[in-house]
Amino acid sequence: IYIRSRVLAQATTVDYSAMESSGALEQLEPSSHALTRSEKKQKKRKRMEKTEELMDGVCNYFIAKKKRYCNLTPVPGSPYCQNHLVVSRGEKRVPCPVDPSHLIFERKLQSHTQKCLSAKRQKLEQRPAWIVDDLNAGSDDESNTGSAVSAHSTLVHLPQTPSTEKFVPVVAPASRHALNTPSKISMLDQSQLLALVDKVNTAYEKVSKDLELQQMVDLDAIPHFELKPHTADPRALTPTGAFSSKHSPQHDSVLAHLRHLNALNSDSIFVEYGAGRGTLSWIISQATGGSDHILIDRGHFRRKAETRVRSSEKDPGSRPNGLFVRVQADIKDFDMTKMPQLLSSAGVKKHVAFSKHLCGAATDLTLRCIKSAKSSESTTSVAPNVVFIALCCHQKCGWKPFCNKSCFLDMGFSRDEFDLIRALSCWAVCRIVTPTAADPQQSDGSSDDEAPPAEPTSAPLKQVYSVEEREEIGNKCKRLLDFCRIQYLRSMGYDVVLVRYCQKNITPENVAMIAVKQGTLA
Repeated sequence: IYIRSRVLAQATTVDYSAMESSGALEQLEPSSHALTRSEKKQKKRKRMEKTEELMDGVCNYFIAKKKRYCNLTPVPGSPYCQNHLVVSRGEKRVPCPVDPSHLIFERKLQSHTQKCLSAKRQKLEQRPAWIVDDLNAGSDDESNTGSAVSAHSTLVHLPQTPSTEKFVPVVAPASRHALNTPSKISMLDQSQLLALVDKVNTAYEKVSKDLELQQMVDLDAIPHFELKPHTADPRALTPTGAFSSKHSPQHDSVLAHLRHLNALNSDSIFVEYGAGRGTLSWIISQATGGSDHILIDRGHFRRKAETRVRSSEKDPGSRPNGLFVRVQADIKDFDMTKMPQLLSSAGVKKHVAFSKHLCGAATDLTLRCIKSAKSSESTTSVAPNVVFIALCCHQKCGWKPFCNKSCFLDMGFSRDEFDLIRALSCWAVCRIVTPTAADPQQSDGSSDDEAPPAEPTSAPLKQVYSVEEREEIGNKCKRLLDFCRIQYLRSMGYDVVLVRYCQKNITPENVAMIAVKQGTLA
């Protein structure tokens, strides 16, 4: 079979060189206009050589860098393609002054430098003065926090294995992922868990007077802010349809509290930390009739609120005369003392710093940012007059960015117990309120994105504490971390209170921290 296949292959072999010399190959071409192999080689050789005679079917512009003619089809009635048609008009091309790697028309030199992609890229690479790496990041070995593993470290008894039995201190991982991965309570046995909870209860009793939740406004009498008719439906700014049922009451409460603090007016400049799409800033701008806003977030978002404000510029009188400036940067790198808008408004406008559900470590970074402004040697003070932060996700706190390590240690805890305390804070939301039939707007199965997931509870733990007891313990852990933040703000000259700014059925994270300059809190 092999011999027969070889013989058949040799019999069907065609000598194309012989057919080309005899002219028989031309008869095999599928169409009359197809080029032979020799003609193709001759055409390619001609394209590689700059000649005076015009070439048919291709652009007659010789590309000196590539040492060949252009491959594009010429425009009817012209020897050049659309790109090189200007050669016949005598227009001159010059190197771009920003990036000489490409040429531009001399007549478009001024307009091109404003929209050149290379210029935009260089502008993005140039860091503004108000971005300083790790300015507010904190450190693990701050002078007032002790060593990484203190002498009071709690020894955790690991389960005995066939090979060994160890006693090791619980130390948080050094990676950045440690902020999102709290230590597991399941590492503790029942006696150690009871001892830790007793320690939490003892510390909470000592500072409970400073942690009483106050009621600054009547939550049941907060008026709903009606958007102006010319503005579009704000629920388009959110990816879910639960805008009015979850976010709108919170926004109304924020407006009511700022109004009570005499900070909701057009003479204030608002700085929102963790702004996201900036919906809250947009609503405040509508409520004040036009105020200046600085939005800080490290992420890039679609459907930003400030684009909605700019899109209404064509309708005179419909857009508030406010300023929206977005700073895409991490809060740990933000230096407000070098922000031009804050410097120009210092002493003229009231500076209001606020955020809604600023998770864990981001709250500490914001407080460190305020501290940097307070301790600045600049003669112009840009520190905020009013601070409103809706607290959230204490389990995402980290030891390095935590703003007041010394206060936490002074309450009798160790550095290693910090991870256990932030893990216990998850118990505060271990029973999230589910939508009821009386609230059809929440019956679509959407959950509250501000509520952190509760840590899984083992069967023995359920026998130790009930759901209500775990919620109480979790809330105490949250408040102990907040007490350190309160003392941190008080050291900067602020009067600080904790308020319940909305009902728990709207969001389980319903506590806000309000700080104003001393002597101005009503």
